[in-house]
Amino acid sequence: MMDPYYRTMAGFRVLIEKEWLAFGHKFNDRYGDADVIASAHEERSPVFTQFIDCVWQLTSQFPHAFEFSETV
Repeated sequence: MMDPYYRTMAGFRVLIEKEWLAFGHKFNDRYGDADVIASAHEERSPVFTQFIDCVWQLTSQFPHAFEFSETV
């Protein structure tokens, strides 16, 4: 939020690639799918989903601070 670059489309893409993909986030293991038995995935934690919700909250509260919205 502090760096305006990451509030652009290109910057947000870099942020996702840098902080989530490059560090090897285990999307399949940590998704938190309700249909999967909890014991099958001991690492289940929907952290990325929470991150996306936080981004949505910020874009809702400060729509003019971001280059993108849920429609663009």
